[in-house]
Amino acid sequence: MEEMVSASDLGWTIIRPSGLFETPDVSAYSVAIDHIGHRFTARIDLADCLLRQPLSDTYMRSTIAVATPTANSSLLNLICRKAFVGPAGRSRRSAGLR
Repeated sequence: MEEMVSASDLGWTIIRPSGLFETPDVSAYSVAIDHIGHRFTARIDLADCLLRQPLSDTYMRSTIAVATPTANSSLLNLICRKAFVGPAGRSRRSAGLR
């Protein structure tokens, strides 16, 4: 699909996020051509990046990576706890959830 897009005559930008997670506010996220050295991207940062692309030609006809470098281990631990804890604080497995 990327090959078809990049071969077209249209103005395009392909955006590749890292692993997605939730945060309440837009952060000072990072954008780089092709690859970025961070492992996670807040969904709200990805949305902000997507909405800003039509306003500038900085990354026109480029593939970019977007990431939230302020994602730290305590935030990621919270995400993992939320992902693996079901109703009433029981683990998803003991709650019968998969």
